[in-house]
Amino acid sequence: MAIILIVTPFVLISCFIIVSWINHHIQLSKEDNMFIPKGELVKVDEHYIHVYTEGDGEDTLVFMSGGRTSSPMLDFKSLYSLLKDQDRIVVIEKAGYRFSDITESDRDMDTILSETREALSSANNWLRYGNTCSI
Repeated sequence: MAIILIVTPFVLISCFIIVSWINHHIQLSKEDNMFIPKGELVKVDEHYIHVYTEGDGEDTLVFMSGGRTSSPMLDFKSLYSLLKDQDRIVVIEKAGYRFSDITESDRDMDTILSETREALSSANNWLRYGNTCSI
């Protein structure tokens, strides 16, 4: 009788964890179809970088995240939504951010700058950028 009292909660908890794990993976597969990049995925080296563009102005403003953020495109939205009517805006999601692929390449400044420049020159084949300003 004592063994039944010990085994029963263990079996119930184990079953609950297994069912939760299965449900979690089913929900993840359903959610994969909901996350569609709003911008363009540009191939840089062997991975893809997400480049989001909006607006038709003469000047191009490039937004890049400086710290760990899950989605630069959403983080900068409150700012670029005010600027998109007068300027062209571009949000670069570096490798490993939201829709961009994770890469094993070096994450030093030279590599990130090179990837960013390549993504800018490849995206939509019309992006122009020149002087830069960092905030």
